[in-house]
Amino acid sequence: MSDETNRKRAKRPRKRSTNGTKVPPVTVEDQEWIGRLRDGINHFILKRGTNAKAVSLKAGLGATFVSDFLADRSSAPGMVPMFRVATALGTTLANLHGGEDDLSPSALLNQIELVAIIETGAFRDMPKGNKFPRVHAAPIKSLPGAARFAGTVKDRAMDACTTSPMTPGMEVHWIDMASADLAVESGNIYVIRRTRDGKSWEWLIRRAKVFSDRVEYHAESTIGGVWTEPIVATGKPLIDVPISQKARPKGAPIVVGLVYHWGYTNPDL
Repeated sequence: MSDETNRKRAKRPRKRSTNGTKVPPVTVEDQEWIGRLRDGINHFILKRGTNAKAVSLKAGLGATFVSDFLADRSSAPGMVPMFRVATALGTTLANLHGGEDDLSPSALLNQIELVAIIETGAFRDMPKGNKFPRVHAAPIKSLPGAARFAGTVKDRAMDACTTSPMTPGMEVHWIDMASADLAVESGNIYVIRRTRDGKSWEWLIRRAKVFSDRVEYHAESTIGGVWTEPIVATGKPLIDVPISQKARPKGAPIVVGLVYHWGYTNPDL
């Protein structure tokens, strides 16, 4: 028997039995799907500047899970582990398989920048160069040209929100006020930010109450204390884009977005 024949046989998928039933061999379509998945994982590992072992551990899997899959030592990883790998790489399973992420115009339409951590009392600097990760978001048909952004909730200021509780770990999506030419209206929930020194920013989510001489931004929290006190802004509301670093009055609330969606994007499987 020739060496070439031996190599061909060695590459054939093995048939495993379960309760006496043979598992069908891997089809050409299966091999194509798996191949695209491997290409996607390799692409995102390079893009994120990480490695197979780090991704495996971050995904809560065995240390060699990803490397085994990439080296063709595992051809049936299962959907749940692949979902965890996609999450560890900061993308979706669809993007992992399609390799789209921020590489194609069609993918960009359904992705928005994650620009903020929403946390009362926490002031953070804006990233240098305004480089932010992207997350998936469904398009808004009524405002197709409006910019959208996202943030991660890290406080309980709106955990008693009458619309639906907004709790730590949730992802919040909002419409950019400036690009959509929106005005602040009573009853709506907004993303606002404040600065004390013009360099670091506090990001908040509050419900607005508009009066003739002022706008009040109210928390809806199960916790008392400072969150029970509204943020009051006199005069016309200040509106700006989320990633702008223009000089603004210190302490003045700047409205950057109208919140339209929130929820957990990566549930614990």
